Amino acid sequence: MLSDHHPGAGVRFHILGPLAARTEEGPVELGTNKQRLLLAVLLCRPGKILSTESLTYALWGEKPPPSAASNIRLYVHRLRRALGRDRIVTQGGAGYRLHAQPPEIDAHRFADLVRDGHAAFGAGDPHRASQRLRSALSLWRDRPFTGMEDEPALQPEVDRMEEIRLSAVELRLDADLALGRNAELIPELVGLVAEHPLREHLHAQLMLALYRSGRQAEALDAYHRIRRHLVRELGLEPGSELRAVEATILSGGSFPSPRPPSFPGPRPPTESHQGKRPSHSVDIRVGSPGRVQ
Repeated sequence: MLSDHHPGAGVRFHILGPLAARTEEGPVELGTNKQRLLLAVLLCRPGKILSTESLTYALWGEKPPPSAASNIRLYVHRLRRALGRDRIVTQGGAGYRLHAQPPEIDAHRFADLVRDGHAAFGAGDPHRASQRLRSALSLWRDRPFTGMEDEPALQPEVDRMEEIRLSAVELRLDADLALGRNAELIPELVGLVAEHPLREHLHAQLMLALYRSGRQAEALDAYHRIRRHLVRELGLEPGSELRAVEATILSGGSFPSPRPPSFPGPRPPTESHQGKRPSHSVDIRVGSPGRVQ
């Protein structure tokens, strides 16, 4: 529950796009690049103490300036002043803590909506699932921390959040397919498989949408394209889902309603696809408070 009395009350943070903050007075000027990076790193673990040593490494890597610790203190002072909250960032335990509750960070609101969509789909309500997932995805303005997304300190969190987003897109497509929106999904799915050519579930969804729209030959062509790509890039044959979809199309059978994918427990950020079959299951967590079981 959101408290009106915690040190960061009234500040909204946006990380699903360029880093931004708003108070009741409007947008906040967050200062220099290093100052913004410090805030971004703290936002990845709201409510957690991050050591001065780890923050120094996040901001300057292996070669920090002699004044690194004092620079961090200055950035914290300026952020407090800009945000109008003297204790929104506190010092203690040889580090710094950002006081922000999950509803105040767009990534956590996104994770909550995805959780609701997943629960609705699992309960047999694809209409509500589609609505909740569309609301979740509408919070994305661009890549997380746009302009800073390649910073080594942020890259693992950016990768994880983008994986969560893509899995939410897949689940929303499953819900829309369950609602019979086959033909209208085809253009979107064509674009998605071009953008994510190793994502087998997207290819299965495209095949299903084509087949249900009376385009059986195109659905089989889609299977042969992904098979060639998997063999060429990974040395792997299609997985069981794609093979089952192909077999059903060849037999002229019907497809059962899709089931929601499972979301496993915490795991490291997504690894390279090289030599591995990509998964469309995902750990839904954004920092610690936003974890979805």
